[in-house]
Amino acid sequence: MRKLSLVAAFAAVTVVAPLPAQAVIQTPKATIEIIGLSRWTMKMVEDSLAKYGADSLTAHACAAILRQRLHFADASVNVFTNFPEYKFKNYVAITVVEPQDSARIRYKPELRDSLPVRAEWAEAYAAFKANYEPAEHALQTLSFYQATLSSADSARFAKVEPLHRLIVAKHDAAELASAIHTLDTDASVPNRVMAVFVLSTFPDHDVAWWTLMDAQRDPTGIVAGMSSTALTMMSRRAPRTVDWRPMADRLRYMIDGTNLFAFGPTLAVLDATNVDRSLASTLLRGGATIIRARLQSGDVLGKRQAVSFLSKLSGLPATSSDADFLKWLDGLNAVSSR
Repeated sequence: MRKLSLVAAFAAVTVVAPLPAQAVIQTPKATIEIIGLSRWTMKMVEDSLAKYGADSLTAHACAAILRQRLHFADASVNVFTNFPEYKFKNYVAITVVEPQDSARIRYKPELRDSLPVRAEWAEAYAAFKANYEPAEHALQTLSFYQATLSSADSARFAKVEPLHRLIVAKHDAAELASAIHTLDTDASVPNRVMAVFVLSTFPDHDVAWWTLMDAQRDPTGIVAGMSSTALTMMSRRAPRTVDWRPMADRLRYMIDGTNLFAFGPTLAVLDATNVDRSLASTLLRGGATIIRARLQSGDVLGKRQAVSFLSKLSGLPATSSDADFLKWLDGLNAVSSR
């Protein structure tokens, strides 16, 4: 959850006429946009929050409130601060899947048994757990994946050295299979987190990409979040073409809105790994609701990801107009209705 505490002090709120599938609030310090509305309106959201005794949208909007109080099928909240793309004004992107569309959301089943951390992963997990912020920073730093760290990085990442050793160790095919099995079946959250890191060392294997992509549907946030980070870093460290056809059905769950925090990273990874145009119909036909909403939103970075992804699947130039991309998406739906 990314809580919007930064808007608690905003005043003089002005509601701007909403564009399709979105609603915008302008404050002196921020632009707040709800992306993905179709039947709901901004007023309905705020009235519902008031009914359940929750704070107003502008004061404490977060994914947890939208999901738990208003029963939105999924939601994400991202805050962009000091970005030139937003003219250095805070921009808050609230993306939602409305309650009536809950059938689109397909998280993996909960695993409820309690199991101990595997002995071979215990030291690395202990360092990760005790130093979460340094670990998160390290995992998003390309040089952390080098076998030998510079003296500066050695000092900077000293607290998570056991995690570094795990990542740069030589892992064999048996460990690859074990990590895949762990993410699918192991009820231990620490074990699943460590399995993510092991899988991130196999960028040359399509199955590692498939498993990490599907692990973004893990119902435990830390597992899903680390899977997104692992995929993003793999696509930066070792970008290559991945054959996504064997798991296209599960990719569709993500594109339809399952784990909206992972929506942008998913599009970016599919783009970086040259998702095949033959999957366009499977992934987008009869859906693409969130992509359409992002395309028409003020979320500059999210729209950029959507345009690049649509360009890859459609063959249209990235410079094409929004109308051109929407027409192409409508064409996919027209084919499916024949």
